[in-house]
Amino acid sequence: MPQDSAPFGPFVVRPAGGPDLWLALPPAALPDGTERTAVVRFGHAAAVAELKRLRGPGARRVVAASPALLGTLGLWPGARLFALRDGGILRFGPLIGIATAGPARRMRALLEAFARLRPDVPFAVFDLRDVDWARLRVPALVWTERGPRSAAVPLPDVVYNKIPSRRLEQKLEREGIIDRWYALSRAPIVNASYFHKWDVYLDLIAYPEIRPNLPETILAPDEADVADLLARHRRVYLKPAEGAKGRGIIRLDREGPEIVARFYLGGRPRLRRVTSLRRFLRQAFPPGRLRSYIAQQGIPLIAEGGRPVDFRLHLAKGEDGRWHPIVLAAKVAGEAGVTTHLAYGGRLDDAGAVLGRHFGEQAVGLRLALLQFGRAVAEKLEHATGQPLIELGLDLGVDEDGRLWLFEANAKPGQAAFGRDRHLVRLRRLKLIAALIRLAGFPAGASGEKKEGPA
Repeated sequence: MPQDSAPFGPFVVRPAGGPDLWLALPPAALPDGTERTAVVRFGHAAAVAELKRLRGPGARRVVAASPALLGTLGLWPGARLFALRDGGILRFGPLIGIATAGPARRMRALLEAFARLRPDVPFAVFDLRDVDWARLRVPALVWTERGPRSAAVPLPDVVYNKIPSRRLEQKLEREGIIDRWYALSRAPIVNASYFHKWDVYLDLIAYPEIRPNLPETILAPDEADVADLLARHRRVYLKPAEGAKGRGIIRLDREGPEIVARFYLGGRPRLRRVTSLRRFLRQAFPPGRLRSYIAQQGIPLIAEGGRPVDFRLHLAKGEDGRWHPIVLAAKVAGEAGVTTHLAYGGRLDDAGAVLGRHFGEQAVGLRLALLQFGRAVAEKLEHATGQPLIELGLDLGVDEDGRLWLFEANAKPGQAAFGRDRHLVRLRRLKLIAALIRLAGFPAGASGEKKEGPA
């Protein structure tokens, strides 16, 4: 969308008396002083307002508006924002929505996490189920100079999806709320949905440059599929196709005439040696349950103390629209060797140090290769899904021969790989905010992004 100028601001919104729709701006926003009215837009709300010029001390950082205009635009006193000339329209914003659900404390925590980093950007945290479709308004938690408050805001310029569960996300889709949003709103929903492991596999296997780095995967495997994978690869992972955080994973290893099954039950590692795959699958899975699973080729990964190691690469976009690595962390599997997730006994390690212990002088090149491969996966995945993405978590592996593998991609990655590094948490959020500002149609001058690299 073409812009007439760079954004100016940030400004603090102040209410001022008078019944009409009027707006008083700093002199820099009205350079020639001849403009009398303008279409003013905030999110999806717009109004024609009389323009006045602010004077006096502090006028440089203030926008004053009549209560009538504030109500029409859904602007709240104490908001801080930028202004932008956009095709003859005066835009305030960028109004960034954060869609979530749950208790008030969750909403407040989300708002504070972003607004304290960028108090000059108006954020609105809301539940998609609360949208007033007739008025195109939604009750939200917003930020002011004095902290959070409630306000009825217009639909925003962009929405960052922080819906906390796949189940709720699917419920919103079934109820038609997501379709209605796209029908009545021009705002993109960013990282719009949780990934399905099989969809990711199908999306990426279409790319010849990615295909050799994907473990063989089968959706809804039957006994014959699992037996065939075991015969050819000696190790197979059974994973819920819509699972997360390592829940429900079973590792199967062929050891001579036996199959060794490793899994967690009641949070504790279990190991079973069986001679009949059919009997084990019938005991482990109720009828029809395997239809919701994938079977994935097991890779002979590098190991620490006999425990497999994989790597979590967390990527985020910035104001330039490109993917940036935030952290690359090694994860060592827990006692059972089933999964590297921290909740199941996995632990974090330094990626460079782990690679160095296994590959010596080649470690630097392998680390760089992991970063480059991760960027390529992110670009291809975004293109294949057709949805705007601003962050991804990739679970990567390196086998004993130094070959790279991709196991999973996550559209809603957690922060476990950051450990206790607050700098990385801050860097991630700043990148995400800059990317959201860009998607909202505001140019780089409003992003405030500094050129920081990963720790």
